[in-house]
Amino acid sequence: MARLESAGLFLIQLQDGSIYSGRVITPEILGGMPVKMEIQPNDAEESLTVDKSQVVRMTQTSESFLRSGSITMGALYSKGNSTIQYNIGSDLSYQQSRWGSRLRYNSNLSSSTGTETATRNQADLSAYLLLPWKNYFFGGATTFLQSSVLGI
Repeated sequence: MARLESAGLFLIQLQDGSIYSGRVITPEILGGMPVKMEIQPNDAEESLTVDKSQVVRMTQTSESFLRSGSITMGALYSKGNSTIQYNIGSDLSYQQSRWGSRLRYNSNLSSSTGTETATRNQADLSAYLLLPWKNYFFGGATTFLQSSVLGI
């Protein structure tokens, strides 16, 4: 391999706490592993070359909001007491170089012979913002819960 170039977008965190967003390119190498990598930001900033040993974390991200989520669904039936349960959940997250957010939702409906139908709905929202000083950030999270069993 003489050169590596990614078409994907990455968040790159360095040892000093700096975070960059861009595409990653390794310069041509001769007979060994690359020691440096070039980060090409999407905006007008010029590219940055860093030592590979300075990279603490690389997280693949996307320019599109819709590429980072999942949906789960499930159903369960038990013949013994005629229990039926339905579940649906979703998880949507988005990251940029200075901030990120995540929204999760889970809904459950359960019914059994001789008991009332139980419902539970939960939504979790969290977000963070990296502050201008290295290694400092502000974050928050909240949860909304509805439960027929708990009466809330």
